[in-house]
Amino acid sequence: MILREILSAGFLGLAMFFFLVTAVGLFRFRSSYARLHIAGKCLTGGALSSILAYLVVAPRAAVFARLVIAALLLLFTNALGTHAIARGAHHTGVDIDTLESNSMEGTPFDPRRGPR
Repeated sequence: MILREILSAGFLGLAMFFFLVTAVGLFRFRSSYARLHIAGKCLTGGALSSILAYLVVAPRAAVFARLVIAALLLLFTNALGTHAIARGAHHTGVDIDTLESNSMEGTPFDPRRGPR
């Protein structure tokens, strides 16, 4: 029982790492395509790690089956959704190197300021 809880805590720690990388990447990357990439990859990794953390300690087989189905749906829908948004942005002419609007202008998190 203790081993399962340690493994679950490890998956939760991995999920926190993925979520932290996503948050930093969304602030630091300049283009909307790079932001979509970091959101698609790292958020999927974080969500799957959270699901795996609960899968390890799932109390019943029914809960385990539902979590497996949720993980599979997450894998497919997150990749398809990110691809659809990026494709739509490309078809509407969103430039790769610039952001459309800068709501953080003048703050320390302004992505257009460049590296410090």
